Amino acid sequence: MEIDNNSKFARSILKTLCQNYFTGMVVDVEKNQYEVLHFSPWMEKYSKQGSFSEFVDEYVRDYVTGDFRKELQNALSISMLRKYLESMRGDNTECSYYMEYESLRYGEPHWCKCKMTPMLDEENEKAQHMLVLFRDITEQKNAELKYEENLKSAKEQAEAAQKRAEKAQKRAEKAREEADRANEAKTNFLRRMSHDIRTPINGIRGLVQMSYYYETDPEKLQDCRRKVLGATDHLLSLVNDVLDMGKLEAGQFTLKHDPFMLSKILTEVNMVSETQAESCNVHFISKDIGEIEHDHVIGSPVYLKRIFLNFTSNAIKYNRAGGQVYVHGHEVSFDGKTALYEFVCEDTGIGMSEEFQNRAFDPFTQEERDDARTTYVGTGLGLSITKQLIDLMGGTIELESTVGVGTKITFRIPLEVDFAEHEEEKEVDYSKIMFDGVRVLLAEDNDLNAEIASFMLEHHGMKVTWVKNGKFAVDEMKQRAEDYDLIFMDIMMPIMDGLKATKKIRKMGYTIPIIAMTANAFTDDMQKSLEAGMNAHLTKPLKEKSIVKMIVKYVK
Repeated sequence: MEIDNNSKFARSILKTLCQNYFTGMVVDVEKNQYEVLHFSPWMEKYSKQGSFSEFVDEYVRDYVTGDFRKELQNALSISMLRKYLESMRGDNTECSYYMEYESLRYGEPHWCKCKMTPMLDEENEKAQHMLVLFRDITEQKNAELKYEENLKSAKEQAEAAQKRAEKAQKRAEKAREEADRANEAKTNFLRRMSHDIRTPINGIRGLVQMSYYYETDPEKLQDCRRKVLGATDHLLSLVNDVLDMGKLEAGQFTLKHDPFMLSKILTEVNMVSETQAESCNVHFISKDIGEIEHDHVIGSPVYLKRIFLNFTSNAIKYNRAGGQVYVHGHEVSFDGKTALYEFVCEDTGIGMSEEFQNRAFDPFTQEERDDARTTYVGTGLGLSITKQLIDLMGGTIELESTVGVGTKITFRIPLEVDFAEHEEEKEVDYSKIMFDGVRVLLAEDNDLNAEIASFMLEHHGMKVTWVKNGKFAVDEMKQRAEDYDLIFMDIMMPIMDGLKATKKIRKMGYTIPIIAMTANAFTDDMQKSLEAGMNAHLTKPLKEKSIVKMIVKYVK
């Protein structure tokens, strides 16, 4: 095939344009012939003119990989080139066709692009030739692939970030809902606390005022005193619930590790529960626990008793007149060190709805019922505290309840078995024990508390010297240490607190028994007292029996 001499200038332009390609050629479609305008050095092994179909076959065989072979052969076939030429008819005089394919050159993969452009003759009437160009686009393709990878990665990261944001939003919404519920619960709790605190205070004030009218009626006076003590017990229970809940939520609650008899705790619980049940016209039935092999155990007897009393108290309080409460338990297993005990408390009371059972152990929660605030008083903390105590002890709890039928609570507690030898405890009437001649130094800043403590101590024959702060107690010991057999020390006092005073007294070399007598009631408060050098810790409100038992321990 030859290009007309009149077209030499055009041919020169084509050659120049082809420099950007590794192959450029003109193909006479009708004659199936080609003539090379430009070859890269590695393409010079092919003839610069000849049969176009044969060139295509050889090139595809030598360089094109995989499925691209058939695709490129089809795209460069004479029949396909004719179709390209036919597309030039009419107004469609400017068009090109492209195909990308993968090739292998010198063992390295390359991406190439073939461009096919129909060429009109000089009269622009008929197209017989095609300009076929081959270009290496590896860098461009790699850049595109890299861009696509980056785009895909960016999309994935964006999607992941969106999912994280959605999850975070859901968590935030859930946290907000939980916070709203918690705030609502606390608001309701404060409303109930206001009611529950004011009610016994109103009763105490009213009973004290009534007592003035019964000065000549000992029976009525005794009844007023009994009711005042009952109201103060209720107030103390409310305060303890709130303080314990705060300690539990802060993770600062410490269990004891004291030896005790499980049967004794259960007997005390039964005595209290029977009295409460009788006053509420409820039948309280407790089965003797004959299947307990290990009665002497080590743990937190006070908190265990509280767990039992919470369940029995609720079972009685939320019961109906003439209803029944049935409690029983047994030892489940023993592994040589620890025994597992199971206890059940069943009642025929009002029961709980399924919805409330799902949050029965949440703090500040009570099920709203008609007249519930006047019929069933409480903080809504009891079950939550009990559940957390059981968890701390390594136990489990199950709740079953049906509205109008009753509730069944089953809980299991592991307790370390106490293998030490135990002497049988004798019953002691502490109210009759006297300490004639025992001299006590009392450090207490509150006049009313000092008066109450002095009365209890003097009632048992002791001689009391009262000072109003820790500094005065230290001064008294410096001047007259030999005059005292025992010190009762409040903790929170002005000028010098009880802990500092105790440390100073111990630093002075005195070994006199010092007993904390304070409203600081938590386990860590007791630990601080002992670390300061005190011998023991009594918690306000003071109980006569506890004081006498403590004095018996330290005074001969």
